[in-house]
Amino acid sequence: MTARRIWLLPPALVLAAALWYGLAASRTPHRQPPLAAMDLDAFRGEFNRDAGVTRVILLLSPTRPICLRGAPAVQRSCRRTPDCR
Repeated sequence: MTARRIWLLPPALVLAAALWYGLAASRTPHRQPPLAAMDLDAFRGEFNRDAGVTRVILLLSPTRPICLRGAPAVQRSCRRTPDCR
């Protein structure tokens, strides 16, 4: 293999991974219901309507241990803040 071909390998692998992620990884696993679509306009309107209070948006994974450990800490913090929703 020539040096030129070796330099083409990493970009080709990155491109292949990006294509796989974009095409194959967006499907839900077998027997799992598809994810619900989120109405961002309604979410934005509700979020902006409560501009005077503390708001928290979290995206946690139910399968990641660090997320499972962090969620109770966020809940405790919200309980100490009177206007946290």
